[in-house]
Amino acid sequence: MHFTFAIALYIPNYNLQHSIINTMKIQNDTWLNESITIEPTEISTEFSESNISTVIIDPTTWLPTDSTATHSDSESVSEDGIELPTISPKKKIKPSTSSTKKVRICPKMALAKEFVESLDWDSVLFDSSHDKCYCNNCYPVTWANVTDAGGQKYVIPRGWVRIGLYVDAAIVGVNDIWNKWIVTFHGTSLLAAKSILHNRQFCLPGDKLIDGTLLGIRPGHIPDKKHIYTSPTIAYSSLPVYSAKYDFNSSKNYCAYKVQLVLQCRQKPNTYSVQGETIDARTTRLCPFIPNSEVEYFTEIRGSLVAYGLLVKVI
Repeated sequence: MHFTFAIALYIPNYNLQHSIINTMKIQNDTWLNESITIEPTEISTEFSESNISTVIIDPTTWLPTDSTATHSDSESVSEDGIELPTISPKKKIKPSTSSTKKVRICPKMALAKEFVESLDWDSVLFDSSHDKCYCNNCYPVTWANVTDAGGQKYVIPRGWVRIGLYVDAAIVGVNDIWNKWIVTFHGTSLLAAKSILHNRQFCLPGDKLIDGTLLGIRPGHIPDKKHIYTSPTIAYSSLPVYSAKYDFNSSKNYCAYKVQLVLQCRQKPNTYSVQGETIDARTTRLCPFIPNSEVEYFTEIRGSLVAYGLLVKVI
C-alpha cells in the first residue's frame, strides 16, 4: 500500500527564494517524511477560489484495514516527532439474544390490585411507588416484626398488601413526614376511606361522607368526643369494630373472598394522646408486641395524619 500527499504553504505577496514541499508517504503502514526542493517561483498575489483547488486529507482519520493494533481514545502514536492521535474502531453492539424476562407479581399483590381496581376509584389517588406486599414470601418470617419510624415503634402488617396512595409533595416537603412522622394504622370502611382520599383529610365524627351520610361515633368510644383513632398495630385497627369485611369475587380465578381495609398513615408526633383499648378486651392480649394499655391513639387534628397506603387483606 503506497499513498503520497503534499502539504504546501501559500503566502500571498511574498517572493520565495526557494520552496520546500514536504511530502508524507504511507508505505507498509509507516509514516515517512521526504523533502523536495524546487526552484524559486513568483507566487501570484491574486487569490480567488477559482484558481486554487484545495484537497484536505486528515491523516488522523485513516486506519489501515489490516492493522490489528488497538488504542484507547486517549492514546497517541509518535512518529518523527509528530503526534498522531489514534481512534479506536467502533465496537458493534450485538442485539441481545436473551428473551425478555417477565416481572413476577406476587399472587397476593395481584389479587389485592384486582380488588382495588374493581372499586373503580380515580387512578390519581394512587402511587405504585408505595406498593408493598407483607405476605410470608415477600416479607419472610425471619424479618423483624416491629420497626421504628419517627422515633416510635410500630408493628409490621404481616399478611396484608399495601396499595400505595398519592401523597402531596408540599406536605412531604414542609413536614419531612418520611423521616419525622410516626407510622400508625386507621381501620375504616370503604365509604369513609374513599371520602378521606377524595377530601385529602381525615374525617371526624359528625362529618359528612362523600355520599352525604354522617360519620358517627363507634360503639365503645366516649359519647360526644370527636376524635380520629389510630394504632401502632394493625392487630387493633383491623378488629371488626373498626374494619368491616366485604365480599369480593375475582374475575380472574373465579374465587370468592372476604376483604378488609385499613389505612397506613404517617402521623405527626406530639399531636395525639395514648390510651388503652376501648373494646372491652379486658385480659385478652390484642397484640403480642404492643400492650393493651398503649394500643390506641386519638387526636382532633385532621392535618396531623397523612394516609400513604391502602392496606388490603384478602381472606
